[in-house]
Amino acid sequence: MGGTTPQRISAVFRAVVGVSFKKLLRQIRILAACERLVQQPATSITQLAFQVGFGDLSYFERSFRSAIGESPRQFRQRRFGEQARLPSLLSDSADCSPAPARSSANAT
Repeated sequence: MGGTTPQRISAVFRAVVGVSFKKLLRQIRILAACERLVQQPATSITQLAFQVGFGDLSYFERSFRSAIGESPRQFRQRRFGEQARLPSLLSDSADCSPAPARSSANAT
């Protein structure tokens, strides 16, 4: 009987869940970062990145911007005034949505 390879486990995971383990983990970490950015305004972005499991600040910022559409700092600044505490990420009312698109029509 042969052993199960990491590649096989990854393929089965992707087939069952619909996304790779690494991508799912990154999404979970980004959602946790969204919540903490608002709940912990005194925590530095660097410290927060490490708290949610990113080992590299640059990678965290790139991943966050790619997923959310703005930097962690912009997200915090925009959201902090809107609400003091984000709802649970498991509820339907959690809002970790991207920032509204900026119109270039106003540029003169």
